[in-house]
Amino acid sequence: MRVANEILMFLRSSKKSKSEVYLNEPIGKDKDDNEITLLEILENDDRSIEEEIDLKLKTKKLFEKMKEVLKEREQAILEMRFGLNR
Repeated sequence: MRVANEILMFLRSSKKSKSEVYLNEPIGKDKDDNEITLLEILENDDRSIEEEIDLKLKTKKLFEKMKEVLKEREQAILEMRFGLNR
């Protein structure tokens, strides 16, 4: 998610100054102070689309089961303890 946020922040800031965005343009620096491009970020996605969809479906099922099995207080405790924000 951090990567997606960085992409959105860059696109929003560059949209004000110019109308074109190039994949090979430097958009910032990584933690080792190396310049990174939008193309590198897009290529460096750890999960495939199929894996993302599978994860979202499993997460949805988890929340449905939590509603069925747990009391509201228990749900809230698990959500706060493990950062399960919907």
